[in-house]
Amino acid sequence: MNGSIHSCKDRWCGGGIELVQSLCETFGKDNVFVRSPHHIQVRRESACHDVWISASNIVKYKLAGEAGRAHVAATAEQLLIAIRGHDGDRSDLAEMRKAVELSQLINAARAAMPLCGVSQAVFVDAGVKEDRAQIAVVRVAIMADGEHVRAESHPSSATRSDQAEEAAIQYAVTWAAQDDLIFSDNRSAVDRARKSYGDRIRWLPRDQNHVADRVANLRGKRKKRRGKRRRNKKPK
Repeated sequence: MNGSIHSCKDRWCGGGIELVQSLCETFGKDNVFVRSPHHIQVRRESACHDVWISASNIVKYKLAGEAGRAHVAATAEQLLIAIRGHDGDRSDLAEMRKAVELSQLINAARAAMPLCGVSQAVFVDAGVKEDRAQIAVVRVAIMADGEHVRAESHPSSATRSDQAEEAAIQYAVTWAAQDDLIFSDNRSAVDRARKSYGDRIRWLPRDQNHVADRVANLRGKRKKRRGKRRRNKKPK
């Protein structure tokens, strides 16, 4: 039902009809979809945003491409501003699609996992470029039916690279399975994290941490030092 209540009218909780009307006036009737008495979707520039209103009139929303939990909108205006300000090119999903190719992650995992001596592990990486911090976590599990890769990356409030590395490790601790080892190529961040999390946190040399590094490149272009390392490599 595009921008319409129809048979849902009598079952909508208080404020729901007014919210739909406000969305229709702002984004156009053809871009507002009432999926149920408590679920609305708003299409804007090919992206689809989800809005929920509870029986107690609490409005939550999740913008297209966002990871994590839904946001609470205190007012209708706050919701409208959030949708109008959405930048699809900078969303979590868009950033991941630009940086991650699953086949490359799997190939990198095959090289890293034997060096770690485990069949499943989490790799983290982070960095800051132009005052923009990004952290990445990648879980790799080599199972009987093949390689399983799960990756996630998102901005961080860190202002320095070492802070971003520590933030990536802290995030991985809550993100990973309890028996996963967590590998980082930042030795100082690992040393500090081990004081809180023990030997679950491990150091992995930069040239072996290709898995997370591919995702952490979300913060900028692929690092040039890799190309230099290849050019300086002596022939066998």
